This record gives sequence, C-alpha cells and structure tokens, in this order.
Amino acid sequence: MDQIGASTSAILDRDAPSLLPQLFATLVASMGTFSMGTVIGYAAPASPQLVDNSTHVSNLHITLEENAWFSSIMSIGGLAGGPLGGVLMKNLGRKGTIIASCIPYLSGWILIGSVAQLNLSLGILYAFTFGAALNHWPWLAVVCMLPTAMHLIGAFFIKESPYVLLAKGRNEEARESLHFYRGKNYNVENEMRYISEFLNATKQNKKLQLKDLKKPYILKPLLICLPLMFFQQFSGISPITFNMIFIFKEAGSTLSDSLSSIIIGVVEVVSTGIVIFIIDKAGRRFLLFLSSGCTSLSLMGLGIFFYLKSNNSELAETLRWLPLLTITIFIFSYAIGFASIPGMILNELIPPNIKEGAVSTGAIIKWISSFIVTVTFSPLQQALGDFSAYFFFCGMNALAFVFCFLFVPETKGKTLEEIGAQFRKKERKPSTNLEIYTVKTTKSFTTDGV
Repeated sequence: MDQIGASTSAILDRDAPSLLPQLFATLVASMGTFSMGTVIGYAAPASPQLVDNSTHVSNLHITLEENAWFSSIMSIGGLAGGPLGGVLMKNLGRKGTIIASCIPYLSGWILIGSVAQLNLSLGILYAFTFGAALNHWPWLAVVCMLPTAMHLIGAFFIKESPYVLLAKGRNEEARESLHFYRGKNYNVENEMRYISEFLNATKQNKKLQLKDLKKPYILKPLLICLPLMFFQQFSGISPITFNMIFIFKEAGSTLSDSLSSIIIGVVEVVSTGIVIFIIDKAGRRFLLFLSSGCTSLSLMGLGIFFYLKSNNSELAETLRWLPLLTITIFIFSYAIGFASIPGMILNELIPPNIKEGAVSTGAIIKWISSFIVTVTFSPLQQALGDFSAYFFFCGMNALAFVFCFLFVPETKGKTLEEIGAQFRKKERKPSTNLEIYTVKTTKSFTTDGV
C-alpha cells in the first residue's frame, strides 16, 4: 500500500497535464445532462399548446388527463435507463454509453417533430426560452434535438476512459487515452500504475452478501440515502416544473406565462451555479435544512394563494404576483439542496462494495417517485382543488426537514473511513483492500477517471 501513496504523490509532483482535451471531453459528456434538461423543460411550454391546440400545426389535441401522462412518462424512461446505464458503461465503456444514450434522445425528438439541471438547469432554461420564442411545439422539438446531436457528434472525438480500457486489459489503448487527456508529452506511466492498483484493489474486494445488509455501516447509510431520493421527488419539483405555465395561467399572473417561466429558468441556472461555490463551505446537512425548509414555506404560500382564489377572495386579486415569487423561491431553494445533495451523500455514505447496487436502487426510487407525483398532480388538483397539491408537497418538504434533522449526518471534509466509523458500534480498521486504498488516497488524489 505504500507504493500506492508514492505513486499518487508522483502524479501530483509532475508538470501539469494538458487541460484542453479534458475540458472538451467534459463538455461533451455534460451535454447529456443539458439534453435531459431540454426534455424536462419541453413539457412546460409545449403542454398548453397541445391541450389548447393553439398553434394549429396538426389535428393533435390532448386532454388534461393525457397531459399528465405526457409530462410524467419521462420518469418511466428514467426508471428503465438508470439500472441500464451501469450495464452499458461496463460493457460499452463511457464513450460507447454516451453514443448509445444519444439514440433514444434523437429518436424521441424526431418522433415529436414528425408525429405529434448546471447543464440540467441550462437545458430547462433553453427549452423555456425557445418555447416562448417559437410558440410552436414541433419546431421546439427540433430545437431541443440540437444539443443531443452536438452531444453525439462530440462523442466521436473523445477517447474511451483509461479506467475502462485497463479493466478490459487493453493497456496500450489506455496509454493512448491518457496521452489524449493529459498531453502528448506527458509521462502517464505512474498514473497507469495508479489506475491498475485501484482496479486490482477493486477485484480483491469482498463481494456483498445478503447477510451483510444487517451490518450497521451498510444498513444505516442505505436507510438514510434511499429516503432522500424519495424526498427529492416528493418535494414536487417535477410536477411544478412540467406544469409551470398552467400554474401561471391559473394564477392570472401580471407577467406573461412564457416570461414567468423564463425567469424561473434563469433563477434555476443562477442558484445551481451558486451551490457549486458554497457546498463545501456550508455543508451538506445545512443546505438540506435550508432547502427543505424554504421549499416547504414557499409551497405553503402558493397553497394559500390558490385557496384564497378558489374562495373568490378579493385578496387573491391583489396577490397575483405571489405565485411567481413563491415558485422562484421554491426553485432556488430546491436547486441549492435537494437537487444534487442526495446523490452526493449517497456517494459519500455508501461503502464501495455496495455502491453500484445502491445507485441503481436510488435511481429506481427516484424515477418511480417522479412518475407518481407527476401523473397524480392534475387529478389531485381537480379532485380536491388547486391548493391541495401545494399543501401536500408543503407537508412532504416539512417531513423531509425533520428527517434530515434527525438522521442525516454531515459528511463535509470527511474521508470514507471517518464516515463509515459513524455507523459502526466500534471504530475499526478498514477490512478490505479497496477500503484501505480509497481511504489512503482520498485526501491526496481525487479522480473518477475521464
């Protein structure tokens, strides 16, 4: 293990590698979340046009009930795609998975055009902005297809991950890949050895057995992380994003529906950018408190407004600005906490030997929850009143606040071993080669592979 520490030190002591290929590869890879943002954002401007048939571009017309399925069906795709992603990366590699993932994206946009959150948030704003400018849902689908096309084209100009190549025994290709990302004249041999040692430690790591789930350092993190994925979606983010223009129409906002949605999109981008700079200073736990508390209060305000409106209160007429304000606060609050921190905590709390299964399970819970809350949003409003859904999500966010206060630990600045020790009755030394290796190198060298 001393050799591992020496090899990582050597990596840090050498000349800085070339950054341009790494930045290009990062941009190409991140276009996937931008494309996802366009999918999320597309429903908000397109749904009213499809319900009202206001653009008269075809005979296609959907009811409010059908629109609930139109807005929520993406979650079914996410449910299937989450577990499939791990299998694809293992067999096709990162590059192959990027290319393969573009096919359903492109197919979906092509079908819409002919038949009918930082990058994710940018994608949502992108769809909101063009939705307002075009006011034509088939052309909006074409415009939303462009980022995925760029994603696909860019994927052909990057190299496969050296981690994947070394895992498959393709050492020379891995060396070429490292030279591509680090620079032609960069000495990659120490990093090659580092990656090989990591992969060997992974192979030697004891596989999880069902009885191991009873161990506190495995069971307790799971009982924290998986409910966080549930609360992430039951915050109401998906139905409110998908139905935003309907909400503004019902509220009778003084601003146009499209302009209001663009403002929300800008707020989401800005807040997502802010969290990048404050997350390691403020801490995960505090941001979850702030996020769940403020989303709960903002939805309470939105629920009160629609309650007053449903009772024909004169006060509602003077508060027509309130929905825009409360939804702005809601989006900002969600973005600084529950948008990204549950996934981050999952990666920090879950031991390496069960991480793959935990991530897949978390994805399943996330997309099932997203589907349920989105498809039931409109029926709940129609059955119990517009305000009922907002009060429900207000309660769920309040419950999330209590859960975080009682059970979620702070992980800021802690190693995997220090985090794991919190869940054991007695602190012990790392039991597996991978755990020893990970703890030893966490503070000195951090990389997930390109």
